[in-house]
Amino acid sequence: MPVPKLTENTITRILANELEKRGVKASPFINVKIPGVGRREVDIWCENARIYVIEAKFSNKEWPNAISKIYHDYLPDPSIEGGFAVLYPDELAKSISKETLLKLLGKLKFKVIPIFRPEDRRKGFRPFTGTLNEVADTLAKLILNPPKYLEPSIPDIIISLRDIANRITGALRHLAGSELEDLFGGKDVFKNILQYEEHKYPVDELRFAAAYILVNQLLFYHVLSKARSDLFPEIDPNLIKRPSDLSNLYFNKVLDFNYKAVLAYDVASRIPLKYTPLIRTMITAIKAIAPEKVRGDLLGTIFHDLVPFEIRKSVAAFYTNVLAAELLAWLAIDRHDAKVADFAVGSGGLLVAAYRRKRFLLEQERPFTAEDHRRFVEDELLGVDVMPFAAHIAACHLALQVPEYPTNKVKIAVWDSTELTPGVKIPPIAALKAVLRGQATLEAFLESEPKVKGVVSLDGKIPEEISLEKYDVIIMNPPFTRQERIPEEYKKILFDRFSDYKEYLHGQMGYYGYFVLLADRFLKNHGKLALVLPASILRVKSSEGIRKLLSNRYQIEYIITGKGRLNFSESTWKREILLIAKKLDKNETPKEDITLAFLSRLPNTHSEVQEFAQKLKNYKKTEQLVDQDINIITINKERFYRDYKNWFKYIATYNPEIFSLWRKFYLAAKRKLTKFETFLYEKNILLKEGVESRKGMKLQTVFILRDSSRATRKGDVWILKKVEKDFIVVTNRFIPNSELKIPRANVVEALRTVAGNKFLDLTNRTDFILLKDFPNSDEFFFEERSKYRKILPIWENYVKNRVGNLIILRRFIIPGPGTIHLCYYSSTPIAGPGMSWVASGLSVSDAKILCLWFNSSFNFAQILLNRVEDVWIDLHKYILKDFYVLDPQKLSLEEKNFLIALFDKLKDVAFPSLKHQFKLSFIYRREIDKAIMKILGFNDSEINKMLSELYAAINSELS
Repeated sequence: MPVPKLTENTITRILANELEKRGVKASPFINVKIPGVGRREVDIWCENARIYVIEAKFSNKEWPNAISKIYHDYLPDPSIEGGFAVLYPDELAKSISKETLLKLLGKLKFKVIPIFRPEDRRKGFRPFTGTLNEVADTLAKLILNPPKYLEPSIPDIIISLRDIANRITGALRHLAGSELEDLFGGKDVFKNILQYEEHKYPVDELRFAAAYILVNQLLFYHVLSKARSDLFPEIDPNLIKRPSDLSNLYFNKVLDFNYKAVLAYDVASRIPLKYTPLIRTMITAIKAIAPEKVRGDLLGTIFHDLVPFEIRKSVAAFYTNVLAAELLAWLAIDRHDAKVADFAVGSGGLLVAAYRRKRFLLEQERPFTAEDHRRFVEDELLGVDVMPFAAHIAACHLALQVPEYPTNKVKIAVWDSTELTPGVKIPPIAALKAVLRGQATLEAFLESEPKVKGVVSLDGKIPEEISLEKYDVIIMNPPFTRQERIPEEYKKILFDRFSDYKEYLHGQMGYYGYFVLLADRFLKNHGKLALVLPASILRVKSSEGIRKLLSNRYQIEYIITGKGRLNFSESTWKREILLIAKKLDKNETPKEDITLAFLSRLPNTHSEVQEFAQKLKNYKKTEQLVDQDINIITINKERFYRDYKNWFKYIATYNPEIFSLWRKFYLAAKRKLTKFETFLYEKNILLKEGVESRKGMKLQTVFILRDSSRATRKGDVWILKKVEKDFIVVTNRFIPNSELKIPRANVVEALRTVAGNKFLDLTNRTDFILLKDFPNSDEFFFEERSKYRKILPIWENYVKNRVGNLIILRRFIIPGPGTIHLCYYSSTPIAGPGMSWVASGLSVSDAKILCLWFNSSFNFAQILLNRVEDVWIDLHKYILKDFYVLDPQKLSLEEKNFLIALFDKLKDVAFPSLKHQFKLSFIYRREIDKAIMKILGFNDSEINKMLSELYAAINSELS
């Protein structure tokens, strides 16, 4: 039902009356003549010492129209100081009685957006909310005693600009996948870099991203025109007769200054004519928001944070945390004339941090000038990214550091960086299809078909080249794409491109590894690497070559990790590190120990970045620094480089006491310990990964769960009812009183999951898994019967090969409530789940002793120090084989019997979660640890002291 005009007028009059009570001369619904605009009806005309207008709307959704009207219709009159868009609560947009209305006015929240004259740079965009009385108080204060300064609200600006982008997205809904593919760099980028197959692109997200590009362009051009109105006229919405006029009348003027990476993506011309009024309104809304009033150092933050993470993820434009980027730049750059490159530039955050650091260093000597800005962005800072979207954001971010200093180029290029080598020349925007075909010269680009997206020459001129050289600093947050997601064809190309690094390559190396090699290729001797990397680079075997390269050619200066925060960028939930290293001459050797820093938090301000950096730089190598923000230790250089197979152990735990205690334990106990690999080899024991859905078989299809409490998924159908001599009897949990007999020989005992198993001994406590076909199996395979029956013979062999009496957890979450034991025993060989390792062929005594060892606290410390870092603990086979274990062969018969008796005593004890075992100092955990330590030769005093220290350290770690 339409809103009665009486209700709208009633609320507006009530607001005018409230303003009158507070001393404001407020006249509702008067008709005024605005010079150059014409007559307009004003919702509330406020005239005291200064004139303000109030434009009221009945919905928050109307805010762009409201602020556009104030800016476009009223502010052309120089006598009007400003205006306020008052947005009424949506609940009032209904037919309600006056009595109900008066009750609601004291509860509901109104939103007010102040809009001030554009030339008043002291007052920025800062909305506020409140009840009607609170709104009247604030309006009266702003009108009668206007503040000299009103700081713009960055979060509100970003929210508003995002809303504008969402509205523009509606005008792009006609764009199909092929058109978006063209806009975002071509099919090759989606196939090779983003791993999207044709026709499977995230079309909705790409439309959003296109809208954000246009908003960025409007924002960029607006700020630029405010800074240099002599070169770039402000956008006049009245001159926009069709969306493409934005490019024809305005954006193309900037291309002569080579901001092509910002404005060359022609989104505007793809918007249908019928949306022209919407585009005009959005243009005026951006003007009213007045982003030019934001400080220069914060304006880049708007560009950095404007595009939501979900959309950036779809187009591989991941961002480094702004202040983490600043810290990296402060530690790596020590000269204002340093040449810096980022070959995975993303949003440009790291390059901007480099810019700011270089400017700070220069201003210690003299004032910063337009020529310095030009030199920085045209010559000394290079950014390359494979995605035009990312390059676009980066160019905006960098160019707007000092918008009043226009430059004739921004050194940002679109390219598959892994193809580049020093000496190659590339245009600022590359034709991606040509790049991914392997063409590497400017001539090749000019010979490409003119419609290939990404070609710079949009104005018909031959594009200017960027000459690649070697750089003083390579600062980078490379893509973390796992090797499994790199197409095989592209992986072969990468191997060929880095054939000169063949001794450091590995077939399973993650994509980031190639970027470390790329950085080395472009780095001068004595230059600095400054990288954001996954912490797993310090441990995984596939990155061992990278660690060897760093050991051979670099002085590693800092490895920085977080305590409270595990990552420094938005691209991943995996733990990350900051790595700063200096490249050495061929025959030069490292002279300094390695500094490890553990941050309790990231810096919150630019000044805190300087404080953190100074702590690291001034740190005396003979001491350990610990304060509330940062913990710094050093590692002997010879030992560190010698340990290149596992550097992760030095940062694996936040509490370094765990490492110290493990080392102390190992040195005292090593005579009865042995490498697990040695033990397996000598005993001829096989170690296999557990059973997963594969060979065309879904696990849920063939699993029979021990009881209904273990049925946690919809596909869990069959529950064990009873075990007979020759059969097991199962029931369908969705069909009451159903019953089906399966021959005992056709199933094997198996563990569905490593989670939630409270007992060390799983004998007669497991689930079952079907191996062979059986009579009446049609009822068991109630869907796709023929498919599953056909693959059962292959499946049987697969499962039987993964049966054993010792199950060791392979992948798990430490603090998860279902993580209880780290290893399980079964007297009847069972099939382990895919997230476990299964050892087959062990004797009963060896299996029980090893089960106790793998569940001991010292083995847990070993896991913490040697794992692959992830949200999940991941024990790769090569890691597990490298573990030390208590060797049953080195124990006396009496010692063996002592441990076996302990196992038999504890096998039926229900343990709490692993986390609670340490939190509660669980008596039976302590009993396992004391027994092992006693056999290894520790006395009671040593046992009690060391266990107390270890439990406290681990409990702190888990917390």
